[in-house]
Amino acid sequence: MMFAYSLGLGQGTCNMAEAQALLYGLKWCVSRGYDRVWGETDSLLLVKCINGEWKTLWRLDKLIQEAQQIVESHGFIISHCFREANKHADILASRSYSVDAIHEFNSFSNLPREVRGLINTDRWEIPSFRMQQVKPSNFIYEPP
Repeated sequence: MMFAYSLGLGQGTCNMAEAQALLYGLKWCVSRGYDRVWGETDSLLLVKCINGEWKTLWRLDKLIQEAQQIVESHGFIISHCFREANKHADILASRSYSVDAIHEFNSFSNLPREVRGLINTDRWEIPSFRMQQVKPSNFIYEPP
C-alpha cells in the first residue's frame, strides 16, 4: 500500500462521491510525479464517461472534464472493477459521510482495522464473493 484516503464529502450522490474521490486520487498521483497510473473504480458510469464512451451527466460534467484532462495529458488508464475487488475503497468511502476533513493514510498500520483485514485477505489470495438471491421461478411478477 502506498497511499489511501477518505474525503469528507458531505451530502451528495454516490456518482458525485465516486467522481470527487477519483479526481482527488488522480491529482495526488500528478502531484507526486507518477507517470504510469492505472486507476480502478467500481463505477462503470464514471469509467465510460471519462473514457468518452458515454455522455456525462450534467452534474458531473466539470469533474469528468477535469479527470479527462489529467488522464489524457499524463497517459493514465481508468478501468472498471467489480465491487468485490473494491471493498477496501468502499469502506473508506463510507467514512466520507461521517468526517469533515480529508484523512490520508500513508502506511498500512494507520488504516482502519477492517481495511487492513481486507488487504490481508487479498494478500493471502482468499476469494471474495457477492451473494445474490434468486427469485423463485414459479411466481408471476406482474402488477394487478
